[in-house]
Amino acid sequence: MIELLDLGCGNGGSIKHFQNMFNAQSHLGIDNDINDIIEAKKSGYDVALGDITKTDYPQSNIVTSYHVLEHLHTLKDVETVIKKASKSATDFIYCVFPNFDDDKELESLGLKFTWSDWLGHPTKLTTVMIKSIVDKLGLIAYYGKLTPVQDSFHNEIIPFSSPVDTIYYSSELGEKQYIEFKGLYKETAVLITLRELENIDELLQKTGTK
Repeated sequence: MIELLDLGCGNGGSIKHFQNMFNAQSHLGIDNDINDIIEAKKSGYDVALGDITKTDYPQSNIVTSYHVLEHLHTLKDVETVIKKASKSATDFIYCVFPNFDDDKELESLGLKFTWSDWLGHPTKLTTVMIKSIVDKLGLIAYYGKLTPVQDSFHNEIIPFSSPVDTIYYSSELGEKQYIEFKGLYKETAVLITLRELENIDELLQKTGTK
């Protein structure tokens, strides 16, 4: 059994991130991009080419994914991945994805996150959506927000009229009024526990889901 299974591992950066976070020694990453797999192998990571909605997962202690779920084609695909992960992991699943919860609030201010309408994000996953999946599967989860955004001058806050697939703000997109935000974050995190964990308080603190 491996300690860490990272879904959508890319070139290995997320494996390194989660290894450090959870002190995992053994690992396997799965990704469907052959070029990323080649790069990850060059960097010394144990990885395999595969579609995470279809491939079999090995047994592991932890399953992770970082900015992956929003790239899946449908909400049903997200459910498939969570279900498969819950059968692979013995301890917990930890997923981080962009915050889509505040899109309507930002729109009311004439703003949006850059990623809110990227074509590469077919599933704009909200906390309500992921909770519905977790509840349907009969799992226990904790939710949180990561990476605060202080104000509208943040370079990933752009005018709502900006073109699709804009990556960062530039003056060519138009002026932005300065607005100070309270409680606006870039990312949503979910920790799904699969057994009673002795270190749950520490884990919730570490993952930002407390």
